[in-house]
Amino acid sequence: MVHFILGNHEILNFHGDHRYNRGKYIKAAQEISQINDKKEAIKYLYSNQTELGKWLATKNVIEKIGDYLFVHGGLSPELLDYELDLSTINNMVRFRFSGLKDPNDTLVNFLYSSKGPFWYRGLVMNRYTYSKISLLELEEILSYYDVQKIVIGHTPVETISTDFNGKVIKIDVRHGTKSFPGRTKGLLIENCEEFVIDAYGTKRRLQY
Repeated sequence: MVHFILGNHEILNFHGDHRYNRGKYIKAAQEISQINDKKEAIKYLYSNQTELGKWLATKNVIEKIGDYLFVHGGLSPELLDYELDLSTINNMVRFRFSGLKDPNDTLVNFLYSSKGPFWYRGLVMNRYTYSKISLLELEEILSYYDVQKIVIGHTPVETISTDFNGKVIKIDVRHGTKSFPGRTKGLLIENCEEFVIDAYGTKRRLQY
């Protein structure tokens, strides 16, 4: 089973922010939409007028699979103040990018903020608006959502690696521009064991 987690780039595209799109994709959006304006063309491509837009609109920002929680950016300690279950988070995020009226502007604004699941980097580093999460804060999040580990992207790392004794797994490695580059790697979870796998299918156990 393949799961797709929405990230910040998808959210930007829903609103027509095309800065992170390569030229060929903007051109494709213009051709498909027959709209010259780049912003409006990208908005159309990711709208409910296209199969891509309708498919993306069904996806979640957070997925729980077994003992793992998968999220693009991360979960901040402040999230627990709202006492939200995962289904509520996913549904409330979906309201905004689907163009529906927000049921709770304050809450939805938080979910889209720098401490929300799309943008939060505190599982990896300090930021100018917050410090890196503490082990106690992390364990409170893990306990609340009844998981053992969080897998994150968004914050680039040199290689797939862990922090907090394996409780945080960081997978946003930079990829090469050519086919089968040595830099491209992924996380493979197999029979409750974690491996780093490369483009050739070679795998090694993930080190804590």
